Amino acid sequence: MNDFEGRALAVLLRAKMRREDLSLEQLANRLLVGGSYLSQLLRGVKPMAAVSDGFLRASAEYLEIPVVLVYLLAGRLQAADFFVPPLSWQHHVDEALREVAASNIAAETAVNSEMLLALPDAVKLLVVLLYERSEHVLLLPKRIKASEIEALGQSYVPFEVRLHKSG
Repeated sequence: MNDFEGRALAVLLRAKMRREDLSLEQLANRLLVGGSYLSQLLRGVKPMAAVSDGFLRASAEYLEIPVVLVYLLAGRLQAADFFVPPLSWQHHVDEALREVAASNIAAETAVNSEMLLALPDAVKLLVVLLYERSEHVLLLPKRIKASEIEALGQSYVPFEVRLHKSG
């Protein structure tokens, strides 16, 4: 079998077909497709990612695994489809700047959000940090030290981590 997307699903289907001593035509009937088409899918000639939802649902039922897992195995879904990408720090800074622009300090100094958002990134961050310090507020998400992340055993955490202190 070639290295192709959907190979994992093809391997599982073929293995169960052999375990149950089914012919290709018998399996094709159970999966609601023709024998020739199923053969092409199992050999990687036809892409698993292009099969019908009915085929994937029938495959899930046949394999006795969740449908979503079959979608993953067929290449119709990726693991990344299950995670919301974290917002960039620039997004958080820009949101914080909008709050700064809505403050009394900004109104008194005739500063608006367009002016603040046009600043270089490093200056934007500095403005937000100075505002937080002077007004005793937190506009940016809780900061986690690199040492705290390393203590978790990971050098990179692709999602928000909140530490709770017992107390």
